[in-house]
Order: sequence, then structure tokens, then C-alpha cells
Amino acid sequence: MFAPQMDTLKYIFLGIGTNMGDKVSNISTAYQFIQSKIGTIINQSKIYQTPPWGFKSDQDFYNTIVKVKTQLTAKEALTELKKIENVMGRNQKLKIGYSSRIIDIDIIDYNGETLNDSTLTIPHSHCHSRNFVLYPLKEIEPFWTHPTLHKTVGNLIENQDFDSKISIVNV
Repeated sequence: MFAPQMDTLKYIFLGIGTNMGDKVSNISTAYQFIQSKIGTIINQSKIYQTPPWGFKSDQDFYNTIVKVKTQLTAKEALTELKKIENVMGRNQKLKIGYSSRIIDIDIIDYNGETLNDSTLTIPHSHCHSRNFVLYPLKEIEPFWTHPTLHKTVGNLIENQDFDSKISIVNV
């Protein structure tokens, strides 16, 4: 049996969001797929409720962040995450911009590394300005530092003027 070398293990932070159907169940299902396809979830935030970002909808989002130990590269993880979203019923974008979705799984950070190409940007290009990323990230990794801005998650929160409310979902 293959025993992974310790230096092949990486830490990936994933943002999970949903605003359709049974949102708690959607997140739970995403956790199961992540455990089976991406790696071991070693920490997860509470679920946070926020209004939609970038579009109008009557349905608020439930969001969470997980820290996962993985052997996958960032691109391999992205491929698997898109498969998970598809299996869970996420429709490919039919229009430009944001819309309601049954599941959305974004790579927020991959082992503190940076990447910017046509298919993937790490850290996530909007992570530093979204309260539904920063608050759950601070909960599970309070000293996380943005790889390009070189600011801690706490500093990023302090320097924002969020125009949307955020609350913890009691599940």
C-alpha cells in the first residue's frame, strides 16, 4: 500500500455556499464529497447566513469554510470540485454574473501559494472583501495571512466596511 510522503500533503481552504433547497443538507453533502474526493476535513467553521453577493435574490446564502488536508494539486482539486458541484445539481452558468445556486465550492487558499491563470486564481480574487469568507475563515484559522496582501484575516476584517449583515445559523 502506498504511504504518502509528508511533504506531498497540502492544506486547502474551501468556501462552500448555497441558497437553494435544503441548505444545511447541501452543505453536509458537500462535506461528504470533499472527504471522499479532495481529502480530510481537519477543521470547519459554523454556517453563516448572508444576503446574496453580486445579485438580487429572496433567498439568503448559507456559507462555511473548511480546511482540508489533501494530496491533490490545486488544479486537480478544482477539477474534482467542479465534478462535485455538477453531481450535486449545479447548473453551468447560463448567463454572465452571479445567480442562485444549489452549491458553490471555491478554493480560497491553497497552502499559502499564489496562482493566476485562465482557470484558477489563488488566493480567491474576492476573498479579502467578502464577509462570508473572512468571518468563517477567522473562526477556524485566526492567524491566516493573505498570500499577496500580507494581511491577517483579522486585519482584513477590521479594514472593511461590509454593507451586508452576517449571522450564524443555528443547526
